[in-house]
Amino acid sequence: MKAVSPSHAAAVFTGFTAYFFSLLFTLHPFLAASFAWNPALNWFVTGYFLFVPIFAFAVIAVRIEGCDTIPLTLEGLSVRAMRTKDWKYALVGLAIVFALTGVIFGASFALNAVFGVRYLSTEP
Repeated sequence: MKAVSPSHAAAVFTGFTAYFFSLLFTLHPFLAASFAWNPALNWFVTGYFLFVPIFAFAVIAVRIEGCDTIPLTLEGLSVRAMRTKDWKYALVGLAIVFALTGVIFGASFALNAVFGVRYLSTEP
């Protein structure tokens, strides 16, 4: 696999950043105005329109670099099976995130009960 030049990397990054901003100012407001669903879904749908093309671009770029089989493509994308150590890190990290989320919302409920501070909102 050949190395990517800094200017090429910057061009790809700039292009997808501009695409993201165009989604934020076109698709996201359209979804918010057109559908009466949870506002978080607007972000999920916008994310699909962003990350699916990024993933497709990454696969195409690796294939252009010469990774013409599935195993070589996966290697070019640095995708490999998770080892036991990886699973431990992932599960411990997930447990920590869940626990700290509980602490944050518990503190929100306590602050509301004691000081009348409004609850945390999960929506913008």
